[in-house]
Amino acid sequence: MNEASNELPQTEENLDQNQDTSSEAIYQETVPPEEIIFDPGTSLQQPTPYLLHIQSGDPVELPDNQPMVMLGKPNNDNPPDVDLSGLTDSEIISRQHALIHIEAEKYYIEDLGSSNGTYVNNISVPKGERQEISAGDVIALGKEDKVTFIFKLP
Repeated sequence: MNEASNELPQTEENLDQNQDTSSEAIYQETVPPEEIIFDPGTSLQQPTPYLLHIQSGDPVELPDNQPMVMLGKPNNDNPPDVDLSGLTDSEIISRQHALIHIEAEKYYIEDLGSSNGTYVNNISVPKGERQEISAGDVIALGKEDKVTFIFKLP
């Protein structure tokens, strides 16, 4: 340090402490505020739907970026995308119980010929037919509402 100045000599370490190199700071310096455009339709990630298990209150995440999601219990031939074997009363869930289809921001559930059926808002979904589901719908896998979910969109 020289006596005429109380400043530290300019070293690489001191320069790093004085500069804000975060991407936000760089963006703010290079793009005038009037040119910043917010477009909610161009988000990088769409919200991932999930099932809220009514009996436990636990969310069951659905894999994202898949056009179909199989619900069921594990088997050697065709394991489900969402394993429900750990839930209470899971014995009423078939190995390949139901499919959730995602098509153009619409959601459908299809029963795959399960032993105990699939229900949306207490109405049976016929085997092999798709039933549209919306946020807030109650989905029951099996009779008597032993394994039920609320379909949620974040």
